[in-house]
Amino acid sequence: MTALRQCLAWVVEWTRDAVHVGFYGRGCTRWV
Repeated sequence: MTALRQCLAWVVEWTRDAVHVGFYGRGCTRWV
């Protein structure tokens, strides 16, 4: 279970970073 939990946490963090970079880096720059 620990390995699965770590993997899930890594996926969540990677997704969060990808969304942050994609949305704020590209989206907000276009609107501001």
